[in-house]
Amino acid sequence: GGGGRGESAVVAAEVATASEAEVKKCLAGDEDTIERYRRFLKTKIDPSLRECPDCRKLCGPELDSATFALSSSMTCTGCGSEFCYYHTAAHRGGSCEEYEKRLAAETKGISESFGTKDCPRCSRQTMKGGGCNHMTCQVCRAEWCWICGEQLSQRGPHGEGPVYWHYSEENIESGCQQFAEAGAHPDAEEVRLRRRDRMPGPLIKRLSLPVGALSVALLALSAILALSLWLVLYFISCCLASVLRLIARGTYVVRRAEPPETLGELGAQRIVKTTLYFAVTLGMVVFLVPFSILTLAWDLFAVVIWILLNIVGRLPLIRRCVPAPSRHHLRFLVSAPPRAVHRFGSTLLANLADGRANVGRVGVGAEEATWAGPG
Repeated sequence: GGGGRGESAVVAAEVATASEAEVKKCLAGDEDTIERYRRFLKTKIDPSLRECPDCRKLCGPELDSATFALSSSMTCTGCGSEFCYYHTAAHRGGSCEEYEKRLAAETKGISESFGTKDCPRCSRQTMKGGGCNHMTCQVCRAEWCWICGEQLSQRGPHGEGPVYWHYSEENIESGCQQFAEAGAHPDAEEVRLRRRDRMPGPLIKRLSLPVGALSVALLALSAILALSLWLVLYFISCCLASVLRLIARGTYVVRRAEPPETLGELGAQRIVKTTLYFAVTLGMVVFLVPFSILTLAWDLFAVVIWILLNIVGRLPLIRRCVPAPSRHHLRFLVSAPPRAVHRFGSTLLANLADGRANVGRVGVGAEEATWAGPG
């Protein structure tokens, strides 16, 4: 299969290729376009050629006599004007280093004057007109933070999305808030310190582990039940559809008519969708009803635990071992079931996404090896 595709690609390339004479014949009478085509061919043959900014003559670079490297200073052989190999006429009479420093200073001045920041991937200047601090570059589509200027590409420890994790209150390494008002964002170090103070201790984390594990187990059982129910319903529906299809064909035979070729195909598609929707809906009900009851019961239990810890944490002898919890610790306890489900889902989706990416890279590598094989 690889050799056939390679031959097809070669044939297509040969058909799409036009000779210089054919191009000139097609452009007969348009001398300006023909001249640009000639210049284009010259630059394709020798990419080091540069156009003089004054007379537009193509000139080759000079080599430094000491290092034998390309010299940035060029002199046109047609009009004698001097220009730069890298920056053309952007600077004359000065070095590239001086020009780049001046350009960086001007860019910084523009950024400070208009309040723009550079995209961390493509360095495109971006102006923020409103909204949250999560930015998406309109050129390279990179997602980055307006506060720290970093590209958002790192997932959380449980597979949380890069944007969610960067602004999460659980991320004590980040000092950025997503929805802070323009010009009113607190100091990043203050945000980190506040997040560290709000993080629960080992005792509260251990207390929330059982209900989290129970919530994840309930989700997994509901998913298994929905999948099993869909397979059973699909098998039964396919059997019934086959029987009905046989009856319909028998009816056509009795009537001595030719049955249509698409008989039963539309019904099979409807069976898949109907049974799948029904199984997913039932699985969601099976999960949400007990999960809601579990969450409500746990919330009441979490309030009791929090009150007891508050009372115990104020005793002089136990205060050092069990510090009194704050309202943020109560919020951590109350949100344990949905947080565990969210982490499980994030981890599962992240693993699936990484698996698909790895399969794609392996497929691309295998395809490149297949194409390279015939050669």
